[in-house]
Amino acid sequence: MKKKLLFVIYDLGSGGAEKSLVSLLSLIDYDKYEVDLFLFRKEGMFLSQIPDKVNAVLCNPDFSFFDGPYIGAVRHFLLKGRFDILLARKKYADEFRKKSGHDPLNTWRYMSKCFSRLKKEYDVSIGYLEGISNYFAADKVKAKKYIAYEHTDYSINNFLRKADTEYFPKFDKIVTVSENCLKALSDNYPEYKDKFAVVENISSKKNIVAMAENETVDLKKDCKLALLTIGRFYHQKALDVAVDTCAELKNRGVDFKWYHIGNGGPLKAEIEQRCKDKQVSDRFIMLGEKSNPYPYIKACDIYVQPSRFEGKSIAIDEAMLLEKPILVSNFPTAKDQITDGVTGIITDLDPESLADRIIEMSEDSALCARLSGNLKDHKGNEEEIEKFYDIING
Repeated sequence: MKKKLLFVIYDLGSGGAEKSLVSLLSLIDYDKYEVDLFLFRKEGMFLSQIPDKVNAVLCNPDFSFFDGPYIGAVRHFLLKGRFDILLARKKYADEFRKKSGHDPLNTWRYMSKCFSRLKKEYDVSIGYLEGISNYFAADKVKAKKYIAYEHTDYSINNFLRKADTEYFPKFDKIVTVSENCLKALSDNYPEYKDKFAVVENISSKKNIVAMAENETVDLKKDCKLALLTIGRFYHQKALDVAVDTCAELKNRGVDFKWYHIGNGGPLKAEIEQRCKDKQVSDRFIMLGEKSNPYPYIKACDIYVQPSRFEGKSIAIDEAMLLEKPILVSNFPTAKDQITDGVTGIITDLDPESLADRIIEMSEDSALCARLSGNLKDHKGNEEEIEKFYDIING
């Protein structure tokens, strides 16, 4: 008998966790496992990359009304006679209006009114992202085993602490993506340290190199230096600092373009306005989402990740697999991936420091060649799937 697995994630947008899940699904042995996928929203650029062997992609159409405009929600749930959900929708909106910030636990409690418990029983229910994906996997699925994923660095981002304190006891295993993330979880929850495990985000060098050849991209047709950053419009990604660094580079007379791939998140309008205010809209080029970002990584001169924090950055791993010179900010888990001066450069997260190192790297071809050369033996980590099997079968 095949083991029945359910993965839960909000959608398949352009984030690292979403890409990680698609990579994991592509490697599962479907002769041994029957896999269903539950999405809160059946959308996102990675939808087309779901393997054909995934048994079913499930969602709840009511949620798009619940999480959409209030008037539309009122009409929809009045017609269905679901006054309980209408009341929850009002409380949901009120929660987000709180000056002190919304409580994720209350947010889920109101949102959960939309969802019935799934009828199918599974061997393993897997919430693949911290927050509501985990809470759904625990509350709305009948399973023999429950697994939660935490992709973030808990030492920096513990916004979910109150909710996680309530939900962690419900899981048999809690998976994170790096040793530093594991330490942060263990420091915050020593009572659950036996539940914690590490399974790194999976990257396949063979697939990434092949996809990088699918398209020819010219990022230097009107500049001498092409920089690239991948990440959604969240505070975590420090795109505000990237824009300020653009202004610093421009003031220093550098002939460059800084390309950005990504969408989603609450700060896009703010970043666009910052580009106008700093007069670098022609230097910081927002390309939007790209289902295949690898030709762009291949075409850039330096891959830059100016994050405030990361769990384990998939984009950095992919730049390493494509042997690019890499510059990252000194976020807490940076050294999990980059050895400073050997496989990349780590610097402080401020415009002056970033500009200094970008100029240094652009003017020192020997340094960049050495950094790239040191990545030639950097391989993918498809063997991480064995750790995943150990967890679901243990």
